[in-house]
Amino acid sequence: MKYQYHALSKRTSSRLLRAGGFFLIALFAFTSFGCVGEQKKQAQDFVKEGSATSDRLAKYYDTLAQQRADHLSLTIFELKRTGSPLQDDLKKAYQEQQEALAARAVMARKLKGVYDSLGKLIDYDAPSEVSGAVNELKEAIEKTADKKLTIPDVAGVDPKVILDKAVKDFVGWYQIRQFRKNTPKAQIILDGIYQLFDSEKEIYLQISKDYNKITYTTAKYLYEHDQLNGTSFFQQYVEIYGLQVYQAPTTDPVIKAYVIDMLAEKQKELNTISEKQRDGQLAGLAKLKKTHEDFLLRRKHEKETANKTAHSIPKSVENLTPTPTITIAV
Repeated sequence: MKYQYHALSKRTSSRLLRAGGFFLIALFAFTSFGCVGEQKKQAQDFVKEGSATSDRLAKYYDTLAQQRADHLSLTIFELKRTGSPLQDDLKKAYQEQQEALAARAVMARKLKGVYDSLGKLIDYDAPSEVSGAVNELKEAIEKTADKKLTIPDVAGVDPKVILDKAVKDFVGWYQIRQFRKNTPKAQIILDGIYQLFDSEKEIYLQISKDYNKITYTTAKYLYEHDQLNGTSFFQQYVEIYGLQVYQAPTTDPVIKAYVIDMLAEKQKELNTISEKQRDGQLAGLAKLKKTHEDFLLRRKHEKETANKTAHSIPKSVENLTPTPTITIAV
């Protein structure tokens, strides 16, 4: 296995190093060399990380699409309160945003499908499954390239420009054994997905912030109009004494002011969580790119290093748990 690996030309090797690797590089490694022992374990970890990262990305896009759908519903509620009609162009804009996010979710799931099919190559020859998964990913990327995502106050980008190279580099990759000569450009696909996320990250965060804001204003409106029971917020404190709060509209002005203040604090907390979730997805994609490079260069994967580090952490520190946050029930 070592002899065959070094048979690659120095020029191709250097280009692969700069590229950072990609799943098709793993495919080449699987089909050309086979995996035994430690290499097999690293390959298994490699495809598991790729599958898990892609799955999280798909679910993140699902969440954003649902938040946008809910934002439309609550926007209609706000318009009803003010007596304003829902303009057709506004409804169309929301629908286009949901379609764009749904296309990105499908793209992420098709990427997961490629990793899952690559995992099967570790134990048995399944080139047709990989070829099918790659073709499905190509179609998903093409559809995403045609779905520009834009929202008010945040400039969008043209996904076609970012993903164009990725789409073109799929040409001719229908035969598994032909991937070897195409490995220098394989990284463009993952880079394209990463760059699209990075270019649209402010839109993603704003979608979540818009959702947090409109749910806050809706809850505040309903509470101020005695449609919600604010005293339920105190239930967690009194139930340890075997008591139940009254399930009736709150009339005490002190309680009303307190709950409304807590709603505002909750909105701030949700915005912070939304930003961390967005940044976590981007960091996950960056880590996956590095894992590709580590796999190609046969560097020890970070999981082993993390395990060694964990064993060195004192139990007194390892067992610490964060202080739970207080949530508001209204």
